[in-house]
Amino acid sequence: MRGKQVKVLLVDDEPIILRTFRHILERRQFLVDTAADLGEARALFSQEDYDLVITDFWLPDGDGEVLIREVLSKSSTTSFVLMSGECQLGDGLRTLAEEENCRLLVKPVGGELLLQVVDQVLQNGGE
Repeated sequence: MRGKQVKVLLVDDEPIILRTFRHILERRQFLVDTAADLGEARALFSQEDYDLVITDFWLPDGDGEVLIREVLSKSSTTSFVLMSGECQLGDGLRTLAEEENCRLLVKPVGGELLLQVVDQVLQNGGE
């Protein structure tokens, strides 16, 4: 990812998370688009290629796993961070995280942890 600005799609239905995480990521010079639901995320992804998608699992009109699978069908180079307030995530999500460049985070997620995980998935995705 060196030499170019990283494009991030941030998806969460909580406005405070969108604002806070956007601010944190933009301070690191990432280009950040935000979406409050699966429909908005689909519209943005259909128009833009993203290096990283950070998404909540539970969205008002679907879930983050659906988004990740849809993005993967169009781009094999995108990395993912999937967040959830639930500690118990299904085996399908754990398999997804193992097979793809995806990390699972349990909310609440602080800014320092977010940046550590973002750095890790982008580094792994660039190999």
